[in-house]
Amino acid sequence: MSKKYNIENLTPFEPEGEKALSKKPLQLRVEQDIYNTVMSLPKQKRLKLLRQWIKDGVESLDNDTIKAS
Repeated sequence: MSKKYNIENLTPFEPEGEKALSKKPLQLRVEQDIYNTVMSLPKQKRLKLLRQWIKDGVESLDNDTIKAS
């Protein structure tokens, strides 16, 4: 069953830095203890850390690709 959202209750996405956030979220599964640790953080800190971890990982992939060339 899909979730139905009331448009008035949705918060608009705000740009972060020079780039706006994507309209679609990333979803992934992790081990339960990792999930519990991350979810125990305050929401804003959790979101900031998750975005930074993903960004760092993508930049690391880009750097590895450049070094391998």
